[in-house]
Amino acid sequence: GLLNKEAADITFATLAWSDAVVWNPAGEFHPKGNSDQCLRLLLLARMVQKLGQQLSIVNHSLEATDPLINQLIAHVYKDAQFVSVREQGSYDAAMTLGIPAPIVHIIPDLVFLAALPEYRRAATAPFSIKSGSIVLSINGLEAERGGDGWDLMLAKLSKMNAPITFLSNSMNDDIPFAREFKQKFDIDVPEVQLGYLQMLEAYRDASVVISSRLHASILALNAGVPVVSIEPQQFKLTAIFEQLQYPFATERMGEPGWAERVVANTAAALEKRDEVVAEGGKALDRQVGRILEGYAPMLGMLA
Repeated sequence: GLLNKEAADITFATLAWSDAVVWNPAGEFHPKGNSDQCLRLLLLARMVQKLGQQLSIVNHSLEATDPLINQLIAHVYKDAQFVSVREQGSYDAAMTLGIPAPIVHIIPDLVFLAALPEYRRAATAPFSIKSGSIVLSINGLEAERGGDGWDLMLAKLSKMNAPITFLSNSMNDDIPFAREFKQKFDIDVPEVQLGYLQMLEAYRDASVVISSRLHASILALNAGVPVVSIEPQQFKLTAIFEQLQYPFATERMGEPGWAERVVANTAAALEKRDEVVAEGGKALDRQVGRILEGYAPMLGMLA
């Protein structure tokens, strides 16, 4: 039941035909990930290896908590030619799993490449957010850990006399949580899933983005908007913003006073907006440089 037969036939033929496979599992291996999905992906990766092809595993975070899945990750990853993870926490997890250190590399998330002109094209969003909006991009699937802090945060943000909009890069998952905000507070919730270029365009009119979603945070930075980040799970956003050397540390939801600190960081971002945007631009340049340098060995192997 992991793959239907038609999909399996096509998949196996493609793997057998290839010389090398570059696999981007992204965020699938997180604490609440679907174990069957993880197993299916790891099975396909192992097939690549048994067929004698090169396997590079790139651009993800190792946050799985299922002991069996972690055993399988270790079994598959140890025989890969190249493994890149997005932050230090995942590197530490890889070492704990016994994955050989020489093949594991910390390289920033590939979405940072949206800063390069070749990945920027004109795009029109199907709606416009109100100019100067405070935008919320919250992972609704992980938000329960924030408890009553969300109500406190929204009540305080509502007093800042700025429009508030909920817009994430995964609206399909976050809409139920966003509707709760809409019922209690005067916020806009466009119920539409945007592509990344449309997200860039939509974010340009924001004054600040409060985000617990990694890719929304990166796209907001690329749109020239300050970001106040909230950790949704274990370490991912915290580590990414440490990489960036960003002016505001990531707040961990559920810790005492987290909502008040998010509001304080939002006020500081609005007050020092030009300075924060400039720091964000420098950080983006550094991340792009790290990506290009970090993937050079893998590209050399594929050549």
